[in-house]
Amino acid sequence: MNRNAAIRAVISATTVEPVIFTTEATCRVARMISDRRNHLYLTAGMGMASSLGIGVAMQIGRPTVVVDAYGSLARNPMGLITAGSMPALRLVHVVLDDGLFGAAQETSSPSSRADIAALAGAAGYATVVSTARADRFLALLRGELATATRPVLIRCLLSEPDESGSAAGLRALDLPEHARRFRATFGDAPPMPRSA
Repeated sequence: MNRNAAIRAVISATTVEPVIFTTEATCRVARMISDRRNHLYLTAGMGMASSLGIGVAMQIGRPTVVVDAYGSLARNPMGLITAGSMPALRLVHVVLDDGLFGAAQETSSPSSRADIAALAGAAGYATVVSTARADRFLALLRGELATATRPVLIRCLLSEPDESGSAAGLRALDLPEHARRFRATFGDAPPMPRSA
């Protein structure tokens, strides 16, 4: 499975749920596949996808998907600790792990040694699973979205190269208008009740 296939699976599994995509290539691929009102492209916030997703999930009280990358999450692992400490958070946290850091795809990440899945489990995520199979990934996404009542992490192991043309298409995005569109889609949702 490559990044394009993983992002297609996320888009196939979601309908109205907010989906926060981490920076650069992930955003470009998602927008190229299907640009929806419930998508938020975090084009310049390395390491902040989980933080933003936690805030959205808290505000709307409905399942929220974060599509993160290992390199981005490794720059700010506090999102794992925060989400894990909130057992009623309806967050499906997808981590795309191709073993590389950044958009240049030239530097190896320490993902084989620094296990994000183990950290998520230790932080309190209710479910933590890794898969390299596209069919299993899609089934996991659909299952977790149907029953999401607590934070879960799905680590998607990528081993195939991306398709050509996957890096095109984000330059024309009007960022202020994009933010308004997302806010209009979810801004009137009632906040999640606070636990005592």
